[in-house]
Amino acid sequence: MPLNIDHEELSALSEDVFSAIDDVLDTTGPGVARLALTSISMLNFLETTITKMTAAEISAMEELRRLQRIEVQAAQERKERINKTIDAAVQTLVVDVSKAVCKFKHGVREVVRRLEKREEKGEEVDQKLRDLREIQEHSYLVPVERLPPGHNYWAFQLLGFCQTLKDERSGITRMMGYNW
Repeated sequence: MPLNIDHEELSALSEDVFSAIDDVLDTTGPGVARLALTSISMLNFLETTITKMTAAEISAMEELRRLQRIEVQAAQERKERINKTIDAAVQTLVVDVSKAVCKFKHGVREVVRRLEKREEKGEEVDQKLRDLREIQEHSYLVPVERLPPGHNYWAFQLLGFCQTLKDERSGITRMMGYNW
């Protein structure tokens, strides 16, 4: 049978029991034996009530502890799952960043390679221009204004070669005194 007694009622009952015990100690009063029996039965009732209340509170505390252990275990499992998820996300992020860095490095190398090729071609063109200017300064080639339109580089070279031969031949004939 469940007890419906709160702490205030239990305190009042305890005070009644202790006042009855005080009355029992006064042996000169009437009905001491009956009062003693009443006090003993009240003490037994009080003991039973306190024991039942304590047992109910202990079982409630044990149930609460059991629920707390379950919650703690569930929280630890959630924490482990979250940590695993975070670790996986970090690993994926590291892999993605590494791939992006590798692609970027490859792209930079490709751009550098292209720039080096352009620089080499530019140096070749600059060298050809320097050679052409040097040749033009020494009059080995026919000036560009004299070339008929539509002739390509080799025709330009051939004309320059012919001019060189003509210059050399005229120089040799003059040295020998011949005029052709």
